[in-house]
Amino acid sequence: MRGSSAAQPISPVSTWRAPFLAFLAIAVLYAATPMAQALDTWTALACGRHIAAHGVDDADPFSFASRPSGGSFWQPTGWINQNWLTHLLLYLFVKAFGTGALAVLRVVVYGGVAGALFAAQRLAGVRESTAATVAALALLLARPTFEIRPQDFTNLLVAVELVVLASWTHRSSRTLWLAVPLFAVWGNLHGGFVFGFLLLLVVAAGRLADERLTRRPATGGAVRPAQVALVTGAALAACVLASPYRLANLTHPLVISVSRDAASWRMIEEWRPFFEGGLDLRNQWYFVTWIAVLVVGVVVARRSGRITAAGSRRDARAREAPRRLPDLAGLAVAAVTVAMTLQSRRFIPVAVIATAPALGTWLESAIAGWEARRSEPPGPTARRRVALAAVGVGAALALIWAWRFATVYLASWPHAAGATPVFERMSWAHRRPVEACRFIDANRLEGRLLNAWVDGGYLEWCQAPSASGPPPLRTAIDGRAQGAFSSATHRRYLEIWGGGPADLASDAARAAWVDATLKLDGVHLVLIPDDEARSGVARALLARGNWQVVFLAPTHVLYADTDDPRGRRLAAGVLDGSTAFPDEAARRLTRAFRLFALGDVASADEGLREAEAAFAAMPSAMAVQTARRALAFPPLVTPYRDFARRVLEGHLARGDRDERESGSLLRNGAAIVAAEALVELAERSGEAAEAGRLRTVVVDLRAARERVWRRALW
Repeated sequence: MRGSSAAQPISPVSTWRAPFLAFLAIAVLYAATPMAQALDTWTALACGRHIAAHGVDDADPFSFASRPSGGSFWQPTGWINQNWLTHLLLYLFVKAFGTGALAVLRVVVYGGVAGALFAAQRLAGVRESTAATVAALALLLARPTFEIRPQDFTNLLVAVELVVLASWTHRSSRTLWLAVPLFAVWGNLHGGFVFGFLLLLVVAAGRLADERLTRRPATGGAVRPAQVALVTGAALAACVLASPYRLANLTHPLVISVSRDAASWRMIEEWRPFFEGGLDLRNQWYFVTWIAVLVVGVVVARRSGRITAAGSRRDARAREAPRRLPDLAGLAVAAVTVAMTLQSRRFIPVAVIATAPALGTWLESAIAGWEARRSEPPGPTARRRVALAAVGVGAALALIWAWRFATVYLASWPHAAGATPVFERMSWAHRRPVEACRFIDANRLEGRLLNAWVDGGYLEWCQAPSASGPPPLRTAIDGRAQGAFSSATHRRYLEIWGGGPADLASDAARAAWVDATLKLDGVHLVLIPDDEARSGVARALLARGNWQVVFLAPTHVLYADTDDPRGRRLAAGVLDGSTAFPDEAARRLTRAFRLFALGDVASADEGLREAEAAFAAMPSAMAVQTARRALAFPPLVTPYRDFARRVLEGHLARGDRDERESGSLLRNGAAIVAAEALVELAERSGEAAEAGRLRTVVVDLRAARERVWRRALW
């Protein structure tokens, strides 16, 4: 009968497409929503805004320490912004929809990666269930490296290139020419297009070797070296002619990767060798897992499929299994990308993405070999069982991940007291100098600023640019790294940030060197994150009487050189009220710090009261720690002890319910500082029992902090 299922065999596509594609969609949503530092996101937005207003050139408007514009028309030597098109697109997207929409764009990008990986495998003959599972696994194991920056567009275009290569291999040799427009666009989106050329040549070499060994071309036709050479040459020409940086678009990646100064940039975390320091990062463990999966894929294909050349000893039916993507090409891609990743962690995402289609073909080959050895193919019942299992796994993961997403991104946010949008949580914006930027804007600060590497992009984005392009306060360095800065500038920055040359005889000499060097560079402001409060540069500034704290907040401290008239006015304004602050808590906290620094009891007493008021306005560990300076003045020991007890007892009285409320980590941090101060005071007074009890309280508070941190991570 026409409608009879017996008359129409069940198709593998129609039977179990939906469960596996649904699983892939769930994996995309999970893989595209992890938290990330997003340092390059802010740099991209600042650069995109500048490009939209002033066009593309090699003159850097942001940093006073970057390479100057120069060179020739064909070989510029200033700011080589190979990511200029990504920067522009991200800025225009944010201008139209707001920064929150970047979270959605991230999902779109990795949805594209998933779709391209699926398509590349399907072109190679991999069944839909296997293709969707492999694509999902690749996304999940590369997840810790995903952000929203130009690198992520390289991740997408690597996947797109795999589709082109699969089409070239399995459909028509003419499709290889699609690589030319692909590289023309890629060469303006991100410098990772260089990896694209490597991938093209490795696949071509692997295919050619496979054909020589098997004496059978792939279904798309034999490899023609002349065509590969012509396509590669045309793509190289497109990367030059379509780029505003012309030849520098090709030579710049070589300069920063193989020149004599290339090693200096490997001090950056993501550029370091994979095993340096052991396996202490989540993305390292995930990649090791991926390598293990690749090995398993090779082994099962070797034992059950057609991973070896034709003519090897195996069951006759297995030898008749359909031909898949050339095995040597997949093995070559895996070998090259894993080797690159061992040299630099930066290549983890492209290595996972580039090897996913090979894994799919190996697994398909193994499955095909297994099916060929069976007396009959799996029936409808077996297929339904597999489909139901996929539905069960997908539904379970969807529920778990949805609950975690709601807990982290939609519930109360422990890192901040107020409402915090999803993208700000996703990008850890609370760690960026948000309040410091408001201070800079309120006081219309201009000139040159020494900043931490991680803060450069945000400082450039948060300032309204001048009509000519540069922001009022120019930074020392940012995440553009080799694109804008020489290796000498990088070394000089590290030396200053480290507190001066190590070969100087004393800390005083190092501090004097830092002061003199900053003056030579025209720097009169230094912004330091709280987690680097004990860095060499911070110790050097505190040792010099001319550098004064002019802004203090829980995340950053700003120093000003009072030898400079601008810094002197700013420092004086902290005490006389003429310096503007973004909020009452920051004003009182900064004033408290300065009052304690005056060194007399009366000023310290006022400083303690200001610190208490700052805590009342915004609870923070910084407020309690600043108030702790009162312990240097004997008459203020008892008032400080009373304040610390109020902080601690108030937090303990809130109980476990506080862990579920916004700003809980701020209050927890304040309670820990207060408890530790009380331990010190109890030990001074010989109250051993009280000191022991308080140590137990500190342990409990730290355990609670760890619980909240884990719950707030995604």
